[in-house]
Amino acid sequence: MLHRWLKLGLVVLLAGLVVVWVLLMMKPEQNATLSYKIISPLQNITLDQVEDQIWPYLEQSFWDVDLVGLQQVLQLNPWVESAFVSKQWPNQLVLKLVEREPVARWRQQSLVDRQGVIFNPDDVAAFGHLVVLDAHELQSRAMLRHWSEVQALLNPLDWQVLGMTWFADDVLKVDVDAGHQIYLIASDKKQLVQRFMLAWPKLSDSTVQPVILNSALKQSARWKIDLRYSNGMALNPLNNVD
Repeated sequence: MLHRWLKLGLVVLLAGLVVVWVLLMMKPEQNATLSYKIISPLQNITLDQVEDQIWPYLEQSFWDVDLVGLQQVLQLNPWVESAFVSKQWPNQLVLKLVEREPVARWRQQSLVDRQGVIFNPDDVAAFGHLVVLDAHELQSRAMLRHWSEVQALLNPLDWQVLGMTWFADDVLKVDVDAGHQIYLIASDKKQLVQRFMLAWPKLSDSTVQPVILNSALKQSARWKIDLRYSNGMALNPLNNVD
C-alpha cells in the first residue's frame, strides 16, 4: 500500500513539474517587445498614428502594461470615438478602435459626427462634399437636427442644403445647391418652409403672379428668399444683395 502511494505521489510531482516547466516556457520575457493586432477596420486612422501612440506600451511587460492608460492615449486621436484594449497570451495586445463617422463639416476646418461631437482632424480636404454647418459649439446637436429637418422639407424641390448658419437671433441662413439663400426663424422653420413650398411653384405661373415678377424670376437664377415675414416672403436677386 505504501509503495502504491509513493508511486502516485511521484506521478503527481512529475506532473506538477511538467506544468511548471510549460508555464515557464510560455511566460513572456520581461524585456521582450509586445506585439499587437487591431481587430476593427480602419478608415481614417493610419497604422503609423496607432504605432506612434502605442509604442511606449509595447516596451512594457505583459503583466505590467497599463491598459487603461493605453486606451486613454488612443482616444486622444480625434478620429477615435472609443478604444478598447485587452491582452492575449502570451505577449500580444488586442486593440479595437471605433472611429467617428463625420456627417457634416463644422465651419471650414472641423467635422461633426452623428452625436454632434465636433472634432478636428489634421486634414479635412477629403470631406469637401459634406454640408457646412456653423453655429455656437454648444448648439452642435441642435444644429444637426435643424439641418436634417430643413433638408427633409426641401426634398420635394430636389434642393440639397450645402451650408447652414444659425445666428444668435435664432435666424437660419440656408444655402442650397440651386444657388439660393433662404432666411428663416429656426423655431418656426417647419411652418415657414411649408408655406414657402406651397408658394414657390406658383411664382413662375403668369396666371397667378404679375408679369413683372415673372420677368424678374427669369432674369435671375439665384435668389435671397426671406421667409421671416408673418404674412409672406421677400425675394431679392442675390446679385443685388450686399
